[in-house]
Amino acid sequence: MPVPDPPPVYSSTAEADSVLSASTTLADAQLPAYTFPTTFQIGRKWTEGLLVDIQSIKGHLALLHAFSSLKEEVIASKEEIGGMPKDPARRWTWFVGLAVERFDLWCQALGGKDALLPLEDTLPPLDVLMVWHSYMLNPRWYAEDGQRIPLCQPLVELGKVFGKELHRLSTILDAPPTDRRMNTYYERVGLPYFPLQSAHVSVEKTVKCPKCLSEAVVPYMTTSGTGYLQEGFSALCPRFGCTTINKERLCARKLAENLSRMGEAPDSFLPGTFFTDSPAANQKYSRDITWVIRDTINYDPDTKFDSGIHEDLCVRILEDTKYSMPYLRAKIVRGKLLGRIMSAHLSPLIYSVDLVGAVLRQCSFVEKMVNLGWTKPGCFNATEDELALQHAITRYHAFLDLMSSSPASFFVPTLDIDLVWHTHQLTSAKYAKDCQKYLGRFIDHDDKVDMPKLSSSFDLTCRAWQSRFGVKYTYCGCALPGETIGRRLSSFIGRMSISSSSSAPESPSQAPAKKSQLTPPESRLDSHAATHASEHAAVRFVARNKDKKTIADACERTFKDKVLRREKRHEAEQAKARKLEEKSGKSTDSKKNRDDEYGAAWCGYGAPFLLPVPLMYYGAGGCVGIGAGTVVDHGGACGNGNGACGGGGCSAGGCGSNGCGGGCGGGGGCGGGCGGCGG
Repeated sequence: MPVPDPPPVYSSTAEADSVLSASTTLADAQLPAYTFPTTFQIGRKWTEGLLVDIQSIKGHLALLHAFSSLKEEVIASKEEIGGMPKDPARRWTWFVGLAVERFDLWCQALGGKDALLPLEDTLPPLDVLMVWHSYMLNPRWYAEDGQRIPLCQPLVELGKVFGKELHRLSTILDAPPTDRRMNTYYERVGLPYFPLQSAHVSVEKTVKCPKCLSEAVVPYMTTSGTGYLQEGFSALCPRFGCTTINKERLCARKLAENLSRMGEAPDSFLPGTFFTDSPAANQKYSRDITWVIRDTINYDPDTKFDSGIHEDLCVRILEDTKYSMPYLRAKIVRGKLLGRIMSAHLSPLIYSVDLVGAVLRQCSFVEKMVNLGWTKPGCFNATEDELALQHAITRYHAFLDLMSSSPASFFVPTLDIDLVWHTHQLTSAKYAKDCQKYLGRFIDHDDKVDMPKLSSSFDLTCRAWQSRFGVKYTYCGCALPGETIGRRLSSFIGRMSISSSSSAPESPSQAPAKKSQLTPPESRLDSHAATHASEHAAVRFVARNKDKKTIADACERTFKDKVLRREKRHEAEQAKARKLEEKSGKSTDSKKNRDDEYGAAWCGYGAPFLLPVPLMYYGAGGCVGIGAGTVVDHGGACGNGNGACGGGGCSAGGCGSNGCGGGCGGGGGCGGGCGGCGG
């Protein structure tokens, strides 16, 4: 049998050596006993300790357990709440929409001194905390909003306290909320602390007319489906003969206000241009956009107006573009950040993330952690049980080292790595500092990726991992998705043998980690399952243009055919091996060979990326729902690469269920809604 070509080199410039080096070849017969390192090498630098510790992960898992329990409580609730849908999926989407509204009220009521108080007294209700958690898992947007939007600055300061107290989160969540915590929330927000109690009185919202700024009180839910949390939201301005208020016009108002801001304050720059790897160039691009807009509408700004929103300019922009997001987009100068800028305006709220979609996408990840059993209270109480978390931490540091070796590549984490990565992001200030120190750049967490791209990128990640560390990336038992691209890439980017990798230099306090540290412990089958790809980010984008849609559909069919052929080959090989075993009358090494190729245990999640998180939106400038799990790309507005977002991950959010039947705007999402909840 011919020896296959060695895996390709994924970087010709970065250091090939690391603490998790492949200097030990795959032919080693005996692996050393597992020892948990106290420091790791990422690129050329050694960490001063663990970037994420076990106690913080335990606190995060306790939080995920609380979120899962909250969802079960909401879906099973027998309470008679006005507007609450009976369908479980729609009910949860409705609840998340209300949670985003409660988060918005809480966030804007925070004070500068809240970060000085004990976390027990400042932690918000669980539903609000769930929204905040998802917001932090969009780290670049979260960091930029904290710098650019004054109202978000107290939130980020409180987030620093939250990150430092992660290790105590389990204890705090297990205890009843303090009287001070509940009273403070009620005094500031004017709603009951507990979410289902709040749902009884949270029936309407005050919005401003995008044209005249008159206030209109609109219901969250109506039987006709025109409530604020519904797909068909529509209301009349209370000022006679003014205009109709809907999500698209509210989002257009948000964008027009950002385009008409004067001065040099951080919020005068467009979202997506302030906190980037090239801030000077991108901030100049933001200025160019605003000046081009003014030129196209022949507007001569008042030179005396030097800061804040220029209301006259804002109205002129809206009138010139007919309060339409596509028209507004057409006025903006083309550039690599255009899609990212537009994605920040999918929600009328001040935040640059569609928070409803962000929460619903995270539900998929929470469910997988629950299925692993890792969120169960006491799961990791015993010292020996911590082995699975030690393994996850080790693999996360290796994942960062892999990213340092090839900055231009898009690598896909597995569930265990993603858990540690999420935990790291919850310590927002430390995360930014660690990224800059060890990788030389801020690492964003993209939770919205086109399904075929995610599949091929996971294939690439598996081969890059094998090349760099000499061990398999995934042990869950699932066949790799999509087409095998590693060998095709090798002719373009070179080859190297595993044994030729130079060994890592020894730290004064730690010898190079052995490859057994990246191999799941035999005693923990859940660690094998946890190496399944983290595909909660998987979505499907379809072009709005008919010709492009035809091409996209053809590519989608090709992709699915390739995955199906791979599954059939996998099944045929298993059947053939079973026949050989039966014929010989005894067990052979065939099962071991299959385990070596596909993983040691079948994890039960199925082939990765075949079932994406459903993603549906309505409204110009965002995405139009055309079916479960499908979104329409408005010329790059959603962004899935293609220069629209610069790889920043700027697509719309998901509804988390095939049965939502519509957009998922809630408090966000241009033209979103609660998936047609209740109408």
